[in-house]
Amino acid sequence: MTMTAAKKYAIENGFTHCRYYRDWMTWHVYIAYNDRESDKDNPPCIILDDGFECRFADNKMVHEIMSGRMCFSKNRKTDVIFWVDNCDYVGQHLFTFNKRKIYNLFRDYPYNLTAEQKEIFDRENPYWREFFAGRK
Repeated sequence: MTMTAAKKYAIENGFTHCRYYRDWMTWHVYIAYNDRESDKDNPPCIILDDGFECRFADNKMVHEIMSGRMCFSKNRKTDVIFWVDNCDYVGQHLFTFNKRKIYNLFRDYPYNLTAEQKEIFDRENPYWREFFAGRK
């Protein structure tokens, strides 16, 4: 997808303008807006373009995009998993495999992981594997 796709998506959804804002995680971020001051029923929105489809950002994503406080790191260069540092929240253990879908360690492990993701997580994080040994 390109700016053209994002602009087309914006126009299809009632906006007159669309401009590039920045990259966030794996998305290109665009702001869709109208040039008419009187159009209060259609406030500016954020459009995400991942190269395959465009969609509107939800409120949580908008907060993260605008704050720019989320960053990713790996324990080792060879790891697949990225740990997510979100400065707005203290005490969360967040991780991701692709910088798009973010998992909460205490809520999602192992229930919301595929068998392959669980295998990778367990291999790269033996401490947490043992910590959650009772979860099936």
